[in-house]
Amino acid sequence: MTQVLQKHQVANGKEPPPGLVTGNFCMLIAVAEPDVLLRFSIVQSLERDGHTVLHAPTPGHAMRAIQESREPVDLLLTSVDFPYGSGLKLCRQVQLAHPSIRILAMADRLSTRRQAQAEDWEVLQKPFTAATLRKRVRIILGH
Repeated sequence: MTQVLQKHQVANGKEPPPGLVTGNFCMLIAVAEPDVLLRFSIVQSLERDGHTVLHAPTPGHAMRAIQESREPVDLLLTSVDFPYGSGLKLCRQVQLAHPSIRILAMADRLSTRRQAQAEDWEVLQKPFTAATLRKRVRIILGH
């Protein structure tokens, strides 16, 4: 079962550091990443910026979380390389069902990176730093 916070409620009920989050910067972001350590690192980085994060280990779980969310998801951040399932297929499904959701695909293989770029999605090359991730998310969300 997916638990979703209100879109502009600060993650974990904690106030963000002063000056970090202003106005409507807090967004709802869905993260799909098979590597548990990377996924939780991503979640932690995004929550540090005040975002609410839905996270899932597979494309199927991510799609279900997006569909069950009471608040609209602003960004899908997904790996394109999964042992089971396809991040590219997830991106296509989300794009069709929820065209307002922006997409940032994470890729470590050249072939999947090119496929994501051909779909005209933003691509983040793995490996990346937390600072790089946070900057790209801010740019994509227009902040």
